[in-house]
Amino acid sequence: MIRSLFFTALLAFAASSAIAQDSLISPSTTTVGSVLFVSHTVVKGETIYGITKQYSISEEELFKFNPFLIDGLKIGQVLTIPVQEELDEEEENTDPVILHRVEPGNTIFNICQTYGISEMQLYDANMFLYDDGLQVGQLLRIPVFVDLFASAVDPDTVRDVESAALDSLYRNDVPKITIGVALPFYLEINDSLEIHRELEEEERIYGRSKAVLSFYTGVKCVLDSLSKLGGRFELKVIDTNGKEESKKDWCTEKNWYDLDLLIGPLFSENVDKLAVHLDSLGIELPVLVPFSTKPELFYRYPNLLQVTPSDRQMNLELTSAMIRNYTNETIHIVTTDSSLDLSFSELISNKLQLYVDTNLIVFHEKVGDKKLAIDFLESKGTKVVFLATYDEVFVTDFLRRVNGLRHTNIVVFGADWIPEMDVESVYLNNLNFHYPSPAYCDFSSPDLIPWIQKYRNEYHADLNMMALYGLDLSLYATELLGSYTDFEISAQAIEWEGFQIGMDVRKTSSGSLINKKVYILKYENFELVEIK
Repeated sequence: MIRSLFFTALLAFAASSAIAQDSLISPSTTTVGSVLFVSHTVVKGETIYGITKQYSISEEELFKFNPFLIDGLKIGQVLTIPVQEELDEEEENTDPVILHRVEPGNTIFNICQTYGISEMQLYDANMFLYDDGLQVGQLLRIPVFVDLFASAVDPDTVRDVESAALDSLYRNDVPKITIGVALPFYLEINDSLEIHRELEEEERIYGRSKAVLSFYTGVKCVLDSLSKLGGRFELKVIDTNGKEESKKDWCTEKNWYDLDLLIGPLFSENVDKLAVHLDSLGIELPVLVPFSTKPELFYRYPNLLQVTPSDRQMNLELTSAMIRNYTNETIHIVTTDSSLDLSFSELISNKLQLYVDTNLIVFHEKVGDKKLAIDFLESKGTKVVFLATYDEVFVTDFLRRVNGLRHTNIVVFGADWIPEMDVESVYLNNLNFHYPSPAYCDFSSPDLIPWIQKYRNEYHADLNMMALYGLDLSLYATELLGSYTDFEISAQAIEWEGFQIGMDVRKTSSGSLINKKVYILKYENFELVEIK
């Protein structure tokens, strides 16, 4: 049953007559006593199961407030959906909000990034977070500063983006474009979930499958939009079965000669397998690799393009930003005596010495279990610190102690994983923390809003970060396909900016193609801002 459910979802996404409306219907909200309700209009293709999952309610609750469902679900019915069980009177307001149900794995940081709001804005809209913290199952109010549900948005914004891509495709008189997407849908794991499901349990889809479907629908949203404007596209889906070994060899079963470009695979193991296979066939297929950053993969097969910058590249770009903004300041490199951290600090030091007076570079090394003294940060003047370490315990303790100095003149630079640690965001804000990121999205961008609406119309879901990755990569793919006679030359010639990722491709001395586009983000007034 779960395989059937999963393929039903896939077919619904893949159907050329995808569920869509000319304009997005804004769900109205009503408060009765302490319960907040939203009105939902049933459209073709929806099921009771899908609606309950969309709003995180049980079938019993849905039938309780909509007794007419005993006769079945019908297109056009207006359902009353309870979406919040407890609504304090002081929280009631008329400000536009999106409701977000907290799921396992959610953090304050990634929720704020997903919706493009600051932590202070999230806390102000959900005062209970100050006392209770973030807990699975909570319903959060996400403040909306641009009306996502307005039906009067001019579609020309989307049409301009789409038409530009089509124009580039027609310049070379391409009759049909075939794009492949190689993703792990985990069908075997989904089957296992079904086999071990108790009768009273609800049907489930493996969590990673949901993320993969989001990525896939982002790709398909773009290609469907371009096709409606006259483009001729064929999307071929290759299931890579996850990174685990599988009875079926997905790599050798596919006819790779039919593709003009491939997006994926996601895992390094599958990228490696594909690279070896294509090389043995002598096929020069352009491959956009979304997440793998292992350099040896891209040395082996020159038509692989590394979309996500490596940790090394991101740290070097972070160092460049530090040089641009603090050339004349003393830079304190803080590290530990582990071999990994010493290599990290050497990388940063070598970069600094090319542009900064060596007398302005000072090392502070934590040795063994001894605490690192922080008295060098107590004097007046701007103090610039680069945390060249992978030691999470050390980083947490260092940030806590430095924050305790209560100095406003300290600026800390560090790796991209630090904001995702269990560290107080107030520390990052007080210490003017800077870090590199392969992606950055302004969800209030007027160019993005029509795509958010289009995605919600077609897939009845929010455009999350995985879907946005798929959307960006398919837009970039159509740009490449419309421009290149030689993939390698065109990839380097096009400096491209998407909604969440940018592409600034360079060829390394080994001949591999890597993306050098890195966003430098800074905590400022409890908001994330991009710095140049």
